[in-house]
Amino acid sequence: MRSLRYVLILLVALGVGTYYSSLQKTPETASVPEKASDSKEAIPTAAYMQIESAMVRVPAGPNTAAYMKITNTSQVDDKLLSVACVFAGTVELHDHINEDGIMKMRRVDALEIPAGGSLMLTPGGKHIMFFNVLKDALQDGKTVTLTLEFAKAGMIEVQCPVKPIT
Repeated sequence: MRSLRYVLILLVALGVGTYYSSLQKTPETASVPEKASDSKEAIPTAAYMQIESAMVRVPAGPNTAAYMKITNTSQVDDKLLSVACVFAGTVELHDHINEDGIMKMRRVDALEIPAGGSLMLTPGGKHIMFFNVLKDALQDGKTVTLTLEFAKAGMIEVQCPVKPIT
């Protein structure tokens, strides 16, 4: 059932990517509209999300992670709900929690991005986790596509270079 969800997300992402191509804009370079709307709280769209320093770590084994900074320039809180890709069997959103004095990595349902704020995905903190990866697709210097699904901004395709952690 989970695989079907990722396939559907990927199909929607392909449609969104085609739409962005037709506008000659990419989600990474989409700018914030000069005027939102007459309402006090404009609903976030892909144009309100700025993705910076996105990267996928070169895998040392069957699993790896992605890190980036996501800035929500809208006036409304949003959430990163899921991530889809073609190079991993499973993708999860993760956070590190302190459980009885021991730091543990845990799957979370969503990651909050406050209005006017940023979400930092970093090693040892919140991140995107990939399980059962295709190592050939994740070699140093390659670029892979991630499709981020937000509660309000919708789907955003991000091109991520594959790099070792330095």
